[in-house]
Amino acid sequence: MRLVMCSVVMSCFALMAGAEAQEGRAPSSDLDAFFGPKTELATGYDRPERLAPGVVETITRDEIEALGAISFDEIMQRAAGVVVQKNRVNDPVFTFRGVYNELNPQVLIMIDGSPISDPVAGGRPIAWNMLTPAIERVEIIRGPGSSVFGADAYTGVVNIITKGAVREQLSELGVFGGNFGTIGGYALKTFDVGGARAALTLQGRRTGGDPDQIGLADAQSLADTIFGTTASGAPGRLRTDRSEIAARLNLKPNDSLTIFASYDGFFNTGSAYASTFHVDDFHEFNNHLVSGGFGFRTRAGETRLDVNGRVLWNNLSARTLVAPAGALSPATFALIPFDLRNQFDYESIDARLEAAAVRDVGAHTIRFGAGGVHQRGYDILDRRNFVISPSGLIPAASPDIVDVLSLGQLPNSSGSKRTIGFVSVQDEWRLSPELTLTAGLRFDHYSVFGGTLNPRASLVWAPSLATTVKLLYGAAFRAPTFLEYRTNPGALIAGNPDLEPETIDTYEVEISHRFADEFSASVSGFYFKSEDAIAVINTPTVPTFDNTTGFEGKGVEATFSISPLASLSLKGHYAYQRVTMRDTGMRYADAPAHSAFADLEFKPSEGFRANLIASYVGERARAFGDPRPPLDDYIRTDLRLAWRPPQLQGLEANLAIKNIFDVEYADPTTSYLLAPGDFPREGRSIIGSLSKSF
Repeated sequence: MRLVMCSVVMSCFALMAGAEAQEGRAPSSDLDAFFGPKTELATGYDRPERLAPGVVETITRDEIEALGAISFDEIMQRAAGVVVQKNRVNDPVFTFRGVYNELNPQVLIMIDGSPISDPVAGGRPIAWNMLTPAIERVEIIRGPGSSVFGADAYTGVVNIITKGAVREQLSELGVFGGNFGTIGGYALKTFDVGGARAALTLQGRRTGGDPDQIGLADAQSLADTIFGTTASGAPGRLRTDRSEIAARLNLKPNDSLTIFASYDGFFNTGSAYASTFHVDDFHEFNNHLVSGGFGFRTRAGETRLDVNGRVLWNNLSARTLVAPAGALSPATFALIPFDLRNQFDYESIDARLEAAAVRDVGAHTIRFGAGGVHQRGYDILDRRNFVISPSGLIPAASPDIVDVLSLGQLPNSSGSKRTIGFVSVQDEWRLSPELTLTAGLRFDHYSVFGGTLNPRASLVWAPSLATTVKLLYGAAFRAPTFLEYRTNPGALIAGNPDLEPETIDTYEVEISHRFADEFSASVSGFYFKSEDAIAVINTPTVPTFDNTTGFEGKGVEATFSISPLASLSLKGHYAYQRVTMRDTGMRYADAPAHSAFADLEFKPSEGFRANLIASYVGERARAFGDPRPPLDDYIRTDLRLAWRPPQLQGLEANLAIKNIFDVEYADPTTSYLLAPGDFPREGRSIIGSLSKSF
């Protein structure tokens, strides 16, 4: 069906362009500069953002600094059509175009073109985030990207470009700190090692979290009301503290070869309600990520050759309170004598090797790609001080947590592995100087469920330097995670070895226009339809992962940038989306229908800069059967002040006040019975920083 649809779309595009078809030419470097920063995200090779075959956005270093952002999740509020929320374990969820999932597996995140993924749980590794001093820019595709990147490039693709990967000279030191016990620092330096250019990044942060983030009720609260017990820790503080360190080394021996190695550690990371919806200080994550790889780019005649390899090792430890002491056990009808706790540890490997060839042939730019991926989850250790029976939880003889095998039960999951091979082809055809047709196809084969085919087609028309029109179609997929298809019977949710990958077809149109040097705007519309969406289905025995009918959505996104004065500018966006379940017609839960962002920048004198930023989120529907009223709309306002004294070259002082009016707002919890009070977000925070560039 997808091949037929792609053929129809491409045929229509070709008919529209046929009258103008002629020997094309690539845009000149002047046009590239006019059409914005170049990106490889949409095609696999450089194209100006406004001419790229996708709805592409670049958040520059200047815009990152304007936000006063400390971590990557704060940057993403600047992207149109993207809303950043927190899930029950205090991890950020990047909701692209109204598709919300607590583990965020439908968004592919990369660092310098290398995916960071967790095949066990899905999405990026749990507790992962990235501090902003090392980030040069963030490139974003809103919409599908599987025809280039494969799995998980479903509703969006994000590529974080680091300073060490692109800057020839780099020498920075900085410190920052503020309320909530936040303190951190960083050092970035380039140097020569035996004739090779090296870039080293070191950064770290510790924060205690907002002490006023209170969980008003939890999973035990209802049971306390029914049975007259007092075991719940609610109301109580939700743990949102975290400590993190990161080190990254980029080595460039010559113009063709780049080698990198990195370590990211996340320690004592509070997980709020945790997976069990309890308020307790025991909940936390510890995660270690080690990554290394290379990129090789050369030319063989008229053909550009790229070879990239990367290995990511992930070691996660998750501690969770499952039931508090004093709760009534439905299995024994007695009070539980001690806290029932679980510690779940695992390691995973994601290893990739891929190659691509790009060649201009007349009016065509042809790209071929092929590669393989090996993913493995292993050393899974599940420790508990209870057993799971058909009637409920039964405390073990001792409060000490032990391997579940010694309790006669299976762990939550067993080791898994899979291999993936893929081939792709793409043709960019310049039908005329103003008109470009791009068509592509990628086939991925998984050792566990077989193959999936994902086509794309786009037509980009630039009738003038000021105007660009894009018509886009793309298919994408998300592969089942190890926990979804290999969970053991001892788990609270059963896996399903017969799962098929989720798929989605997306149609988009985007129009952008530059009215003057001081004013530009764009508007885009989209429609998508998913199949085989993976969800938890209740069964007579135990809830099970299964494929469902899926969902469909539509919406619009608008962006603008205006500079009425040399010292004054305003940038912003608005997005509306409506996503419904295809089987019931009900609204897709927890994702906002409306979002908006505005950044007013004022530069009254040399060296001084002020940014007033407002973010709006509105109309978040509850799940079917959830009796709670919809979450309140909110507007959060931030202020960032920066001073670069002209007489002190390279010195910069910053003050960022987030949520300056101390607005109370919350993100949704997925269960009204277990966490009826939702997840309260941070109140006013103040962060000051001082940095020096040499």
